[in-house]
Amino acid sequence: MPVVAALAVVPDRVVALAFGRGSFDEDAVALTATAVVWFLPALLAVGWRHVVVSASYAVGDTRGPVAISIVAMVVNVVGDLVLAPVLGVPGIVLATSVSLVLAAVLTSWYVADRHSLLDVAQARGQVVRALVSGLAAGLVVAAGTALALGSAPDLLVVPVVGLAALAGQQAVLHLLRAPERRVVAEVVGLLRRRA
Repeated sequence: MPVVAALAVVPDRVVALAFGRGSFDEDAVALTATAVVWFLPALLAVGWRHVVVSASYAVGDTRGPVAISIVAMVVNVVGDLVLAPVLGVPGIVLATSVSLVLAAVLTSWYVADRHSLLDVAQARGQVVRALVSGLAAGLVVAAGTALALGSAPDLLVVPVVGLAALAGQQAVLHLLRAPERRVVAEVVGLLRRRA
């Protein structure tokens, strides 16, 4: 969620920092930043779907996730054909986002129904907490960026926005006493043990 929040607030800065040189001009940055924003739901869905597909594979079921992937691919192609002529690049990216969110939802339903690998009520709570904390992080970062980082260089803005989004999300998770608040500390602990 912090990555999504940061990309939602400063997509142009991230794209300019990553690609904005040579023949990748301001128009290319603007078009790519638009595509990034339309892809944000898919970014969440990819991580979510990876977990539930891995769970299905762990119990030896590959057919269900593959069948769902085919359905998602058909939705993506139909969406491209319908939305691209109307919306252009955003239409293509929107079709991809819709297909990936659909695949995540269908795969989650499948592993819950077929294998009882997912507690739907618990997953719903996690999704709601992620969305609330991500929205709060985005609002905090948007306000801070507008006030303090308006003309700062991209090399400074992007990491500051990313860290501020992480801090905002963690603050909300702590206020909610959400179990997910411990994830960052656990990851840092794992990295320290490896070093």
